[in-house]
Amino acid sequence: GLSEVCAAVPTDSALIDLFWYERYVPPAAPGIPSTWTPHYVAFVLPGEACAGPVRVDLGPAGPIDEDVRRFRDAISRDTPDPAARELRARYRKALAARLHSNLFPPALQQAIAGKPQLLISPDGAIALLPFALLPGDDGHEFLVETRTIGYLPSGRDLLRIGAAPPATTGLLAVGDPAFDP
Repeated sequence: GLSEVCAAVPTDSALIDLFWYERYVPPAAPGIPSTWTPHYVAFVLPGEACAGPVRVDLGPAGPIDEDVRRFRDAISRDTPDPAARELRARYRKALAARLHSNLFPPALQQAIAGKPQLLISPDGAIALLPFALLPGDDGHEFLVETRTIGYLPSGRDLLRIGAAPPATTGLLAVGDPAFDP
């Protein structure tokens, strides 16, 4: 359960579980149909004194998904023209800054404050985003310069990692193997 996952988060880490979901919007008036809109939400479990998750709404999924697609396109294409390369670099930095702003709003920044390691469990199009290339803290160009980033398919996978048998100590030495039959 939640308490086991909380206990499995290392003290110098924060688990950021990102979810894509469809938000229910009730009808504004009788006779008007209700709607469902794709959204993202983050649940943050800080690694110590974890009383429970901090829920942070990240907003509608459409604009975030489109920025992820554009950012991936921007980092995967290059041009030999120096002027075009400079323009593309500025575009890439602007996209990265916007993604960082949308995915790390102030409430999430506060929840991960003082945690040098981020364990990220992404969902939806965000799973295709290289978080390491987003802007880092304190004016650093990349997030990977200020934080260690790990990826998990699910926050529950921390329980499986913690349940792994301890590494054995000692040496296994093999010498002069005979490979010929």
